[in-house]
Amino acid sequence: MLMLAQLDMCSGDCLEFETHLKAAIDLIRGQNYDHAPNRHYFEQRLAWLDMMASTTSTRLPNLSTKELKAALGRFSDNGQRRWSYDVFPCPIDLFEILADITMLFKAQLDVTSPSQETMEEANCIKTRLAAWKWLDQDSGSRGHMVEVWRLGVMAYLKRLFPFTDSSDAADLTSQVLHHAQLIPPATSWSYSLLWPIFQIGVTLDNDAVDERVWVEKRLNIALEAVGCRHFSNALETLRSVWENDAQYDPLTAGLNGRTIMLA
Repeated sequence: MLMLAQLDMCSGDCLEFETHLKAAIDLIRGQNYDHAPNRHYFEQRLAWLDMMASTTSTRLPNLSTKELKAALGRFSDNGQRRWSYDVFPCPIDLFEILADITMLFKAQLDVTSPSQETMEEANCIKTRLAAWKWLDQDSGSRGHMVEVWRLGVMAYLKRLFPFTDSSDAADLTSQVLHHAQLIPPATSWSYSLLWPIFQIGVTLDNDAVDERVWVEKRLNIALEAVGCRHFSNALETLRSVWENDAQYDPLTAGLNGRTIMLA
């Protein structure tokens, strides 16, 4: 079921993605399911896909907050939580911040008028995000990839909760592109940047000509190398926003009711 969900994502249609995702989650919830052989990888992969799909749709995640926290807490090294397998581009603590932003936004009764409690919680998340440090301290491509993700999550927070924005959007864009450009384009590190680059891409105005060209080029390189249509779907959405000054829903990445996956 997990493989079918990932195939749906790669095909770009996502027509059966939700069905296969729910079925896979139901399987791992079963009392007789044995997580030991895969070291909880399937559980964590489903948690990842479930939350990432929720960032580009109006739906709530299938996994409860309790189930998500349990999945993220399966492994630790020197007191630091880790993914069971090192195949996720976003460190686990940073992913949890992304999840908290998403759940806080979706819990609102009126997204146009956030409550005082919501504003306080969003600012607390902003503080957590600003203080977050990646302990591995990799100065190579992986380190740049992680920093792009951190900045992408920051852009996501500012887009969903504009009142948390206290910095220049152009400066944030510049930082993202700086780190992304230090990663060779035809590498797995670069292919893993779709979600954070998209968060910056939708904010680029008509004056950001060079930045738009760079984003298009980088996504086209990934599409040609990987072949998965979620790259082309993201690019089509960005072009529609750029060319038509289309209204971009702060939560749903698709236009005209179309949903895309950026994971």
